[in-house]
Amino acid sequence: MKILVKENGGPTIRLIFPSGLVLNFVSASFLPKCLEEQGIHITREQARVFIKELNRFRKRHKDWKLVEVRDAKGDYVEIRL
Repeated sequence: MKILVKENGGPTIRLIFPSGLVLNFVSASFLPKCLEEQGIHITREQARVFIKELNRFRKRHKDWKLVEVRDAKGDYVEIRL
């Protein structure tokens, strides 16, 4: 997973996380609790299936943009799988 943050007139920040650290079954077990705080209810099994399918998608579609945001000030954020 790659995260790129460009601030208008500021430094560019690049963060690279191994997908194995972010998208694994251990993190899937924490996902339901974090989502419940946002009002979204899923089970641990649903979270595990989601992570499994996200990993499968990531292998087929390298460098797929998950999020790309630009604001009026010129700041830019991009998250790639």
